[in-house]
Amino acid sequence: MLKSPKFFGALSNVFGVLVPILSSLDTAQASCDLDKSKVYFLVWTKNRTGDEDLHNLLPYSNESIEESMLDGELLSYIFFHDYLDSGIEQWILDSKSEILTSKDANIISICYEEVFSDLEYEQAIAEYVAKVLDWISDKIGIKSSRQHMIGHSLGAHIAGFTAQNMKRLPAGKVRRVTGLDPAGPSLSPLFRKKKFRIDKSQAKFVVIIHTNACDKPLNSSNGCYGLVDNVGHADFYNGGMWQTRMQQGNVWFWRTCKLSHQRVTDLLIESIKNSGKTFQSWRCRSWSKFKKGGCKKCPRKGCAIMGLHVSR
Repeated sequence: MLKSPKFFGALSNVFGVLVPILSSLDTAQASCDLDKSKVYFLVWTKNRTGDEDLHNLLPYSNESIEESMLDGELLSYIFFHDYLDSGIEQWILDSKSEILTSKDANIISICYEEVFSDLEYEQAIAEYVAKVLDWISDKIGIKSSRQHMIGHSLGAHIAGFTAQNMKRLPAGKVRRVTGLDPAGPSLSPLFRKKKFRIDKSQAKFVVIIHTNACDKPLNSSNGCYGLVDNVGHADFYNGGMWQTRMQQGNVWFWRTCKLSHQRVTDLLIESIKNSGKTFQSWRCRSWSKFKKGGCKKCPRKGCAIMGLHVSR
């Protein structure tokens, strides 16, 4: 387990709305009658970088994929948004801009806000997205080995389910999945179970960044949105439960909780901006051992760096 006691960067100004508690998800989700026309694949490339200069890729359209300017030789970053959010959330747009500033890459943001208002569609969305990505791979050679899926909260689980579905398709196992403070049991008790959540078995390398992680209900004095369990190949706990300047104090609790949960997207963006220069982290078996000073030496290869550029 990788843990860092420090946190960096500007405070997010995201207040949002309180996400309703999810009470019913089941394995029959994938058989739901998903309206596929309401799942959008928004594309940016080095030649199309502006927020509004996106291409809405039409699945299974040869003309549309040619117009997308996707390049099968490049890394592809595929984003998955949270419940009640959209594929053009500011953190996705900022991540896109920072990536394309530093390298030539494919950016695809999956937008499912019009269907994800019905919670039972979570796994159905993942199954459909996997099939479309497999089609893209077949058409222009964007193999799973060059795909990095990034999801926030409930979107982290959808990213994981998508990667899991990819394993059964010709495109094969995804290179990496990054889960940004994956939604925890406070939002659905089923997230306690491996088969209902993101997991390291779903991709070659699964990275989790926790910023609002605990196993207490939201209506308690110290409740959290995020998942506390170590579920990836590398799990980073940036302070874990609460983020800097977000302690409860006189601040309204729900806002505090939401801000800590959203803070992870700022950390991702800052890690892209400052490649390899921030968020040094130490491997440790437990938080208590770390607090006693038992894990502050870096291995010969150096300490891990939390964020987009972490390596196995």
